[in-house]
Amino acid sequence: MTGLLEGVILMDPTGVILSANPAALRMHGISAVKDLGETADEYATRFKLRYRDRRKLPRREYPLMRLLAGESFPDLIVDVAPTGTERPRWVHQVRDIVMDEDGGEPDCLGLVINDVSERFDAEDRFEAMFHANPAPALILRVSDQKYVLVNQGFLDLSGYDREQIIGKTLFDLDFLAEVNRKPFVKDCVAAGKTVPQLEAELPLANGEKTLVVLAGQPIEVANDDCLLFTFANLEPRRKAEQALRASERHFVSVFEMAPVAMVVTQGDDNRIVQVNQAFKKLTGYADKAVEDKVADDLQLWNDASQRQGLETEIRESGGFREHGGAHQGDAILRSGCGGPRRPRLGSLRRVSGSPSPADGAVHSLACGGRSALVGCRHARNERLRCARRTRRIAHATARRMRRRRYAHPAGARCRSGRGPRGTDAHDRGCRAYGADR
Repeated sequence: MTGLLEGVILMDPTGVILSANPAALRMHGISAVKDLGETADEYATRFKLRYRDRRKLPRREYPLMRLLAGESFPDLIVDVAPTGTERPRWVHQVRDIVMDEDGGEPDCLGLVINDVSERFDAEDRFEAMFHANPAPALILRVSDQKYVLVNQGFLDLSGYDREQIIGKTLFDLDFLAEVNRKPFVKDCVAAGKTVPQLEAELPLANGEKTLVVLAGQPIEVANDDCLLFTFANLEPRRKAEQALRASERHFVSVFEMAPVAMVVTQGDDNRIVQVNQAFKKLTGYADKAVEDKVADDLQLWNDASQRQGLETEIRESGGFREHGGAHQGDAILRSGCGGPRRPRLGSLRRVSGSPSPADGAVHSLACGGRSALVGCRHARNERLRCARRTRRIAHATARRMRRRRYAHPAGARCRSGRGPRGTDAHDRGCRAYGADR
C-alpha cells in the first residue's frame, strides 16, 4: 500500500484499526497510525466530519462506523478536520472495500480515501464568484435539466426566491419559453452545447416579462455536465427606444403643425431632407421639388456669400437665432460690440422668383440617428402687418378713453398734468397692447 496515491485504512471486524498507508496519514495531517486512534470510536473522537452542506455527521454515520455496520457507501464526500478546529482542512471522497478469503464473515474491512480538497476549493471559489457576480446567471444540470445554482443578480431580475428555482426542472420553470430559435436552443440544452447570444422574453415572478439577451456555456460542476446561462437586461434599452420613437413622432407632429416655415437639412452641404407645410406655403415648393436638394439648387438665397457665412457660423457654434426690426422690412441689428449690421438671413426666394423678407433661427440636433440642422423662417411682412394692426388697436383704445374723459369732466382731477385721467391715457392704451405711441 506504500506506493498507492489513494489513502487506505484497514480495520478488523471488531473495529480495531490495523494499518494505514502513508497517503492516508498525509490526508489526516499525521505521521503515525496511532494518531488515527486505535479503534473506530477513537477515530471519531479525534476527527470531526461534516457533509458538504456543513451539517455535522452523527458518530454512527462516520465512514468507519458504517463500514463496521456492513453498509456500503460508494463515493461519499465529507469535510474532515481535527477535533477542536472549526474550519475543515480536507475534503475526502471515500468508499468501502470488504476482504473475504473463504466467502464467510469478512476478514478485513478497508476504507479507500481520495483527497479532493483542491477540486472542491476550486468549486468553492467558483461558487463564491458566481454569487458575487452582479450579472444575472443560473446553472442548469444537463442530465436531468434541473437548476442547481442561481445568483442574486438573477433573483433580483426575475423576482423569484432561491427556493423557487433550485431543484426545479426546465419544464417546471421554463425561462427559455420565449427565446428566439427555440427548437435550436432546446437541442443545444439537451446536448450540453454552447447556446449563442439570443434575445428572449424572460417570464418574471409577477407574471410580467422583460426583454433579455442570454447565452449558455458548458461547464462542469461537481463532476456533472452543466450549462451556465448568463442574462443581460435589455428592458431599459427597449423603453428608451420606445421613448425615442415617441419623441420623434411628437417632433414630426410639431414640425408639420408649426405656423412658421421649417426645414431639416443633413450633411456638410446642408441637403434638405424634410420641410413642413408652412415652408411649402411660404415658398411655393412641393415636397418632391425640395427633398435631397441644396439651397443653391433651388436658389433660395439672394446672396450666396451670405449663405456661406451662415453655414460657417453654424458649423462653429451649432446654430444661431436672429430677428429683424419691428418697424422696417429690412431692419438694422446691433452686433455684440454695439455696431450696426444688416440681418443675416435676408430674403427667402419663392418658387416664382420673388423675394420674401424673413427672420429665423437654426439649431443642430440628432434626427434618425444622424446629425441634422433644423431651421425656422418667419415671414417678416406678416409680422409687420401684425405689429401695425396692434398699433391701430392701441390708438383706437386711447381715443375711446379720451372721449370718455371729455364726456365726464367732473371725474377729471387733473386737467393740465398727466394724472389718472390725463393725457397719459394714450400711453396706458399703448402699453396694454405692447405698441409705441
